[in-house]
Amino acid sequence: MALAQAQIETERLDALRRLSIFRSERQPEFDAVVSNVAHLLDCPISVVSIVHEEDIWFKAAFGLGATEVPRENSFCGHTILSDDVVIVPDATKDARFKDIPLVTGDFGARFYLGCPVKVDGKHRIATICVMDTKPHAVSDADVEHIKNAARVVEGLVKARKTEIELREALTRAQSDHHRGTPADIHRPEFLARTTFEASRDGILFLDQSGRIRSFNPAAAALLGCSEVALAQTRIQDLAHGLHDIASPDGSMANPLSLAVSHPESLQDREVRLTSSVNGKDKWLRLGVKPVTQGTDSPHDGVVLSLTDITSDKQQADTLQAFFDNFPGGLVHYNSQLQLTYWNEEFERLLDMPRSFLEQRPNLQQVIRFLADRGDYGPGDPGEIAADRLERYGAGSQHAYERRTREGKVLEIRGTPLPGGGNVSSFLDITARKEMEGMLVDKEKFVRSRLDELEAIIANMRQGVSVFDDKGRIKLWNRHFLELFGKSDGEIKRGMSLVEVLQLEKQRGEFNEDPVAFDATLRRQLDAGEVVKAKFKHINGKIIGIVRTPLPDGGWVGTYEDITSREMATEKITYAAHHDTLTGLANRTLFNLKLEDAITRAVHFGETSDLLMIDLDHFKPVNDTHGHDAGDTLLRLAATRLKECVRSKDTVARLGGDEFAIIARNLPEEQERVCAIAKRIVEALMKPYEINGNTIEVSASVGITAIATTDKSANAILKKADIALYAVKNEGRNGFRHFDDLPPET
Repeated sequence: MALAQAQIETERLDALRRLSIFRSERQPEFDAVVSNVAHLLDCPISVVSIVHEEDIWFKAAFGLGATEVPRENSFCGHTILSDDVVIVPDATKDARFKDIPLVTGDFGARFYLGCPVKVDGKHRIATICVMDTKPHAVSDADVEHIKNAARVVEGLVKARKTEIELREALTRAQSDHHRGTPADIHRPEFLARTTFEASRDGILFLDQSGRIRSFNPAAAALLGCSEVALAQTRIQDLAHGLHDIASPDGSMANPLSLAVSHPESLQDREVRLTSSVNGKDKWLRLGVKPVTQGTDSPHDGVVLSLTDITSDKQQADTLQAFFDNFPGGLVHYNSQLQLTYWNEEFERLLDMPRSFLEQRPNLQQVIRFLADRGDYGPGDPGEIAADRLERYGAGSQHAYERRTREGKVLEIRGTPLPGGGNVSSFLDITARKEMEGMLVDKEKFVRSRLDELEAIIANMRQGVSVFDDKGRIKLWNRHFLELFGKSDGEIKRGMSLVEVLQLEKQRGEFNEDPVAFDATLRRQLDAGEVVKAKFKHINGKIIGIVRTPLPDGGWVGTYEDITSREMATEKITYAAHHDTLTGLANRTLFNLKLEDAITRAVHFGETSDLLMIDLDHFKPVNDTHGHDAGDTLLRLAATRLKECVRSKDTVARLGGDEFAIIARNLPEEQERVCAIAKRIVEALMKPYEINGNTIEVSASVGITAIATTDKSANAILKKADIALYAVKNEGRNGFRHFDDLPPET
């Protein structure tokens, strides 16, 4: 074992030396990572550490003056040996670290959370961590944040690795050229070194004339060309289906020709490639790096990179479509409360300068901008902004109305998102508020000027109805009739609300008891309450209803078609809670359902069962048949899982080939979970027909009860995982219940 570990360490150090990153130059990208993760996890110190044979050197450090420490008796020296995060809530209580100098010395470290960084899927060469001089509790979200930061550092290191390999390959090629050896730049040896055959990005090497001297398979695939067609072709001749969105009219036939003539203009250029076969669009990001072999010319050629950004572009366009078509102002702040998206109606309603919004301010800066401008009324702008931020930036749902400097009344609603951040909507309700005020405060005037009022109501965009203190309708407009699909003559002056609702019930448009509904509404209105509701009509419209009591009895009802707004909200909410590949609940929704099941068990005695499911031998499917086949298998497996349970059960995909089910029980269904598990194992082991291939996998299922004995989600998940791994250790393709395991398990 010691020899194997020594071999691994030798290979790790070799990989580190090849990167030339130990004690290398500082890079602002690494500094940005440690700064962000320190603020995100609320820790004063964050470090990216490069772990050498005896020393640990800080590639980037936030809140720490030192540049390196000895590897022996260090947190990061321990983390580099782990495949997972290392969590130390209180180092003084951890036998591994309580006696190390960082803990016992002047620094007095107490909390540590670190994650190893790999560059090739095998060798751990660095760590990223946060530290504090006081203990911390660690949540699942904290662990996910440090893992995400490790992925960012991994990407930065890989970028450096790629740059070094390309530079070395070019140096070797130049050396071959100057020695006069047959080193034609497109020969297989050079191609293997410089075009990275396995890269998902396309890479082409062009000479001064634009002729393609070498390329990788990804470049041919991204450009929709055969490798034969690309060989020795001039880049200027590849004009098919390319549109440069950076040009004013998007009509430039061949933006790739700029790679040779003006390489500096092609950095991060986005182009659209339309297939001549199926007419579908593909979006590419272009990058160019000139290659100079001598001093006689600006460059001897260029390396042109192509990155497929179709998926990112489609997602961004879809989200922007939601924003642009929302019938009001809409704005999104990310988990750091920084502005990411907004629509033109938001600009117009709040009179926000586009130049300010394009700076991507955070919520605090937006609120302070409005406070300084006087939008919130008189008072100290700093105090006003702090109060607003505390009330509306704390991550809770909120709804309120406010009047702008121009006198418009805005209805503002904010909804927090599961992953952090929020979406806020802004609707101009000035006309509605004016009408409500007119009807509530000027009822006598309305009665004396009924003709004028009817003319105003008739031209409102909202539907309006007025009922007297006996609950009889006195006034309405045509938009009210159109919203509810009522025919002319159906509504007659003096009809009671009960009579109106009975007609709707006869047509199947109202499914409650009209008398009971009327009684409940009257009690709320008599108490002075403004009653708001949503009503889904049989024709599919969603109607927002506001009923406002009048001083002498009766009420005014205003009605608005909010279908587009509700559908947009539903789509955003659905996307935040469901897995994009399978349509199952995602980890966020699963965690909410699990907490709900625990609450039901603890407070109401309603037991449920948790089933954790892993697909056995799924990785070979991806390796043999490709990721598309793997994705198809996951979708088919998700369908089979849903067919094995009831509609009241929750089926979730937690990631990769991991699934989970929360099966709710009735008192007489305590033994049902094993029948479900057996059905799942049998269903998932049936062959899958995918792309003409028959693929077989199996499933391992771990089960545990969600009952009053465990109040912690982590404890329940751990039991299910123990049962799951018992199945794996017994040969997979089966199920085990935690309660049936021997005590030593």
